[in-house]
Amino acid sequence: MSKELILSQLQTTVDTYPVLLSIVHHILLVVVVVLLLIYKEKVKRPVDFYITFVFFSVFLASIAPIVNPFFLVVFGILTLLGIREFINPKMDYSMKDTPTIHITIALVAGFIGFWYPETHFTKGSFSALYSSPLGVIPGPTLTVVLSLFLLAYPFTNRLFHWILSGVGLFFGFVGLFILGVKMDSALFLLALYSFYSLLLLEIRKPKQNVV
Repeated sequence: MSKELILSQLQTTVDTYPVLLSIVHHILLVVVVVLLLIYKEKVKRPVDFYITFVFFSVFLASIAPIVNPFFLVVFGILTLLGIREFINPKMDYSMKDTPTIHITIALVAGFIGFWYPETHFTKGSFSALYSSPLGVIPGPTLTVVLSLFLLAYPFTNRLFHWILSGVGLFFGFVGLFILGVKMDSALFLLALYSFYSLLLLEIRKPKQNVV
């Protein structure tokens, strides 16, 4: 499948998605982040619910108007992992041991995923603040969720985090180096840093919060 065809299909998906639902995705993320920064571990369930919801949204967007079997499988699996995490939480969002660099990277990368002013999919930098394809296509969605996982580090769901990092690295690489989507550089770098952080966790704390 050519680069042009893939971008065209993604563009069609974004154009077909209701703007109102895009706004809902953005409002929900702002609410989740504010609650997370204020109440931290007390809002574990709402954060897990948001993660599951946003993955399920991409799953649904992969059905119509153009069926994308690969997206369906990937985000179907991520949705199931999200449900598993919601039912049996492993994530700790207290951020009591989260390094400052992790929090900084998560907030910056998360904002890029939230904003995602990519010319292929948005009509302007300002409008992207409320209508970017968060919850519609993989790039911004994975960037936002992986940022949330980084906030939970080191008390993270390791299995889910490893899988999410691998998926993020794949989509980041394809988006940046094959499709030429510059905003996916944030996802690619974030996934690399996530892998590095998880590797350190395995070396230093091999028995902590193993799923």
